[in-house]
Amino acid sequence: MERMWTMTTLATDKMKVLARQWEAVYRSAVLSGIVGDAAHMRRGGYHVSLEDQPGKGPRNYSAVRLDDAAPPGDWSREHSTALDESMSPADMRLCTLRLIAIYNDKEDPRRQYINAFNGWLGSGDAKRYDIVSGTVIWASPDHKSHVHLSIRRRYWNDSSAYDAVYSAISGETKAQYIARVRGVKPPLPSVHAPGTRDLRIATPRMTGVDVRFVQRWVRGSALNRIKDDGVYGPLTGVRVAWWQRQRGRTGTGVVARADWRDMGIRVKY
Repeated sequence: MERMWTMTTLATDKMKVLARQWEAVYRSAVLSGIVGDAAHMRRGGYHVSLEDQPGKGPRNYSAVRLDDAAPPGDWSREHSTALDESMSPADMRLCTLRLIAIYNDKEDPRRQYINAFNGWLGSGDAKRYDIVSGTVIWASPDHKSHVHLSIRRRYWNDSSAYDAVYSAISGETKAQYIARVRGVKPPLPSVHAPGTRDLRIATPRMTGVDVRFVQRWVRGSALNRIKDDGVYGPLTGVRVAWWQRQRGRTGTGVVARADWRDMGIRVKY
């Protein structure tokens, strides 16, 4: 008898909307999966929530990357962040080419939301294009008939992430995308905000734009999200400490040189 699996993995409404948008772009497209089945649960991956992952072994990359971590109780732990769309060979080629263009352009801001995608160009093997690791490897033959795309778990419910993916698969160019979203509040603050003074954040109740910058980086999601109010209070300290531990450092709650570097800021102190 087949083993019965109890899964908590959910599909976000935003992912369901993206599936409908995908099918509007490609006439042959049919949604073939968001939440994984028992086989997915056994091997892990982005079709499976963090709560349902079989473990953090070396092959289960979807549970160990920095943008895929989440603290206990965070709603992101319960959701799939992957989508499969079955398409005709012609649509597979077109969609894959559009995604490859983003993979190849390291300056494309849409890359920040995507972990990887599997696609096929109409001949040869299907391939997996991993944006995080910058590698291209063989993908199983079933990916000759469907594109698999995974969003970084950090952005599981971020409208900007789903908009970026839709922009990519619809063929919007990088210039068109940037022009369209210009003036819209980005998911993370500008890396140019801090830098005019000492950046070490150690004083309780410290306030200012530097604190707000940090809060945007370490914020949680859903009910656990902290406010980016520019006040370094106890909740911010807890989030900073958790964020540091995810990177293998001691969770001091004090933003030091290594932390600023991970946030894209160069400091001289």
